[in-house]
Amino acid sequence: MKDPVVRWATRFLGAVLLVASCGYIIYLVRLVDRWTAAFGACAVVLFCAALVRQVLLTARAAEREDPSFFASRAERLERGVAKRPGDAVAARGLRGLEALFSERWSDAIATYSALDDASGPVRYRAFVKNNLAYAIAMSGDGDRAMTVASEARLLGEDLRPKDRALLTGTFGIACVVSRRYGEALQALDDALAAGGSRTATAIRHYFRAEALRAVGRIADARASYEQAARISAAARWRDRALESLATIRDVPYRAA
Repeated sequence: MKDPVVRWATRFLGAVLLVASCGYIIYLVRLVDRWTAAFGACAVVLFCAALVRQVLLTARAAEREDPSFFASRAERLERGVAKRPGDAVAARGLRGLEALFSERWSDAIATYSALDDASGPVRYRAFVKNNLAYAIAMSGDGDRAMTVASEARLLGEDLRPKDRALLTGTFGIACVVSRRYGEALQALDDALAAGGSRTATAIRHYFRAEALRAVGRIADARASYEQAARISAAARWRDRALESLATIRDVPYRAA
């Protein structure tokens, strides 16, 4: 469920853009001849369509955890850094996502550690720390990941619920790696209740299953693995959940 404030702001912005576009077209019609106005209107529509396409492609690549997409975007920005120095930070961020989705945890840790700038905007810092915590957790250092994830949650206290859920979910993953299963289940349940993308939800179900399995709640663990496999848009998490389902037994084990 969307934050009501965000939903209202989105609708308001859409209305403003619609009114502004109509006003611009009317202005063109009055200022120039009809064909020139039509050409200008088409140019505006094509630009907006291209922008929307890029947003949708990026969202789809993130949902599928496609490292090649972010690598190609980073290369494109890196070629233009000499002319636009500000693109360097964006390119490093894309390289960080490429490393995360390729499971190159040491590269991801190095990239996000370099991007962890205390002078940056709070929202930016929260997500950088969150990605850093996730990479640290996946590398096996649960205690350090919990510390970094807690810092991200403090920075993200004012974010909308679904964004806070990303931070809470990462904290839960770090708790699983640290074998603190009670804290992990609480955090992951809170993140699942807040909602999110298919892949984020699948990852939460997967690690929730790992925690449930570790404490001996086998039937609940099996259900969570099944949820992860069913809803994940990223093949690797679907395959991982199915592999865990194939090996689960009616006895507890210690999650890695």
